[in-house]
Amino acid sequence: MRVLVPTSDYYPYQWGGTEVYVHSLTRELMERGHDITILASIPMSATEGQYSSRVRGKWYTYEKEKIFGVHVEFESKQESHRSRSDELDWFWNDWMGKHQFDIVHYHSLSPVASLSLMHAAKQHSLPVVFTYHTPTTCPMGTLMNWKGETCDGEVIKKRCLRCVIHQGSESKVLGMLAERVPMLVWQTGTSLVRNSNNKLGRLGTALQMPTLLELQQQGLREMIDRIDLWHVQSRQIYEVLRKNGVPDRRLYLLRHGLENPNLQKPSNGRRLPGSPLRLGYIGRLAQVKGIETLLSAFTQVPSDSPVELHIYAEPQDGVQKEYQKELLQLTQEDTRIHWKGGFKRESLVDTLSEIDVLVVPSEWVEIGPFTVHEAFAASVPVIGSDLGGIHELVTHEVDGLLFEMRNTLSLAAQIRRLIDEPSLLGHLQEGITPRQSMKDVALQIEKQYYKLVRR
Repeated sequence: MRVLVPTSDYYPYQWGGTEVYVHSLTRELMERGHDITILASIPMSATEGQYSSRVRGKWYTYEKEKIFGVHVEFESKQESHRSRSDELDWFWNDWMGKHQFDIVHYHSLSPVASLSLMHAAKQHSLPVVFTYHTPTTCPMGTLMNWKGETCDGEVIKKRCLRCVIHQGSESKVLGMLAERVPMLVWQTGTSLVRNSNNKLGRLGTALQMPTLLELQQQGLREMIDRIDLWHVQSRQIYEVLRKNGVPDRRLYLLRHGLENPNLQKPSNGRRLPGSPLRLGYIGRLAQVKGIETLLSAFTQVPSDSPVELHIYAEPQDGVQKEYQKELLQLTQEDTRIHWKGGFKRESLVDTLSEIDVLVVPSEWVEIGPFTVHEAFAASVPVIGSDLGGIHELVTHEVDGLLFEMRNTLSLAAQIRRLIDEPSLLGHLQEGITPRQSMKDVALQIEKQYYKLVRR
């Protein structure tokens, strides 16, 4: 079967949990004889050819995977928020006709993995599957409201408008008024912005938000109409999609799978009596990942406590490099904190052998965090934020410990428990249950592919 796999970014340019999943699933499907083409965003500087006035790209391979890397230019914020334009509709329709796929399996929505592409897929009568890795339906992409609380995910125009304006900090006053001001007033404000030649600054940006939000929500309605099957990795997201009109028959709960679900830590990776407790963070250098909360909580643990913090993270762009500099300044006086840099996937077992507990301090809703599955596969307990997919995967005091999101005192208390209660680590290790393999996941997905293609 010829499968097109649109996603946001991909190796070797950008990668995270979604890319790890796509890479692993692609390898399993290729082993089963399927012809997979990955479609992903790449930097403009990496492109080699002009495919249309809006599209530059190149074909390349990564570990035998076939990838069409693309850089897309939108002409306006309106096009970007809708993720669609007439020219891109035409381009992708023509491109689909040339490549003759059987099914399209999205893993994100992006300028490349766009609604224009989805429209083209349906023009060619192709089934569309969407694996929900990140909060795609949320205008902020976090499923957190403007107060920093978990949102139920139902898209309600005025409520979402308040959240977008408030979190964007364009105007706190406008954020407070968002649910009270009639939409006609906002539409008038948008007209003022168009006639001001962008002289209104942040206020102008805020005034445009209702129009941009409406376009984004229009895109969500198009997605719901066109996606034949949604893969969700948590019960919370299942309910979010139901609230937004996706029928149960199009929803399928499918947890992560691992290439090696039974990772074994080498004997020298076991904690020895009297040795310090080794905490680890593995992930991106992004504020929503909660690294600052972790560092702040760690510094509250007495300096003479037998504990270390190992951070495995490498900046992937200029923003992350600046963020890392800030974090290094916060931690430069604490010799218990070790910045280990990035790591290669093939060295995962060695990396996990260097820690006793993984900390996942996320400050947004993680759907089905890959690192939690990988830690459990290596019998490494998890300390995690008590929300979203982390809450569903980690059972408090059974295979890990949960703490209140952003609460440094709560996180520090869980760390101290592991130090003060010598038997707790072993108890949590014994509570970890087996993970499913990516081979099992691929078999389920393959059956769904055939069912969708034949109906």
